[in-house]
Amino acid sequence: PVKENKRRKNLSSCKQSQPAQSASGKTSRLFLLVLILVGLVIFHWVAFISRNYFHREKQENEAPPAVTSAWKNVDEHLARAKTRRHFGGPLPEAIVSTVTSDVHGHFSVYIEDLKTGMWWGIREKDTYDAWSLMKVSTLVAVLKKAEREQLSLEDKILLTQEELNHESPYIQHAKDENPEFTIKELAERMIEDSDDAAAIALCKLVKFDEFQEGLRAAEMPLATPPNQLPRISPAQYANLLRSIYFADYLAEPSCDVIMALMSSTVYNDQLRAGVPKDVSVAHKVGFNAGTGDSHDCGIVFMPNRPYALCIMGTGTYKEESDRVMSAVSRQVYEFMGSGIPVAFDFSEKKTVKSPRNQSRQLKRKG
Repeated sequence: PVKENKRRKNLSSCKQSQPAQSASGKTSRLFLLVLILVGLVIFHWVAFISRNYFHREKQENEAPPAVTSAWKNVDEHLARAKTRRHFGGPLPEAIVSTVTSDVHGHFSVYIEDLKTGMWWGIREKDTYDAWSLMKVSTLVAVLKKAEREQLSLEDKILLTQEELNHESPYIQHAKDENPEFTIKELAERMIEDSDDAAAIALCKLVKFDEFQEGLRAAEMPLATPPNQLPRISPAQYANLLRSIYFADYLAEPSCDVIMALMSSTVYNDQLRAGVPKDVSVAHKVGFNAGTGDSHDCGIVFMPNRPYALCIMGTGTYKEESDRVMSAVSRQVYEFMGSGIPVAFDFSEKKTVKSPRNQSRQLKRKG
């Protein structure tokens, strides 16, 4: 009996101690797990800091690569950039018919989804005299000089009477015989009102090579010395729009200014007419009544799906080009909003303060 009582006592004490030991074990394991996690966090943090430090030190002290290696890097970068754009297939017959059937003149269209790189076109490689479309390139060159501190946007320029003879009919004519404008004011007149007088004055600030640099950076055809502008296709002009949208060449604030000015143009009978009023359109027209050329190219900030649209035409007249371009713009807007499959998305998120905010949060080099 005594032994049996002792055995029962021992069993009882074991049962009482088991919960305490179990709780203690769980606490120890939890503490160990937390300690391991903290250690991993510290390790990765130290590794991250060290990598950045040594990478920065390497960049500061490392000599430039060999020329062959440097060119190879450029080629690889350009090849990667090209793979971002891919053909989206044939356009709906309604859009093709609007561009090619029962029209007076010859029209070409290029469309590109700026989030995915998917594009569509109708005779998109046909080239045209660009006319006032090139005023955007002029502004790019001027802003690049401002970024390099080679001029101030507050500098004043005196317009000559010869320049004033080319003043746009859409703007308030200068009252003074020799009015002065800041570069900012001339930029506004050149883009918003497509003023030739402002364009001539700003062109005098830019050397031929500086203008060529901007064209080359945007993958545009180059001008011919001394000052012959290139013929351009809708697909090629979209390269300039894309460069501005993603701020590939200019700083982002400069690109935002261009977008804002293009969104405030007085020409609203073509691309703008086919898009809902609450959707921003940053676009530029170019036309010559004497040759029957009429173009309108820009970016439509459709919510969640901004796209570039460039329509060029020749051998036409204003009423016909307005009809065709506004109809195509409306059809393309419906087409882009119809749920076309999005196969790829190379964009990265970043908030920007510009008309782009209405439709996107993309890193400028998405």
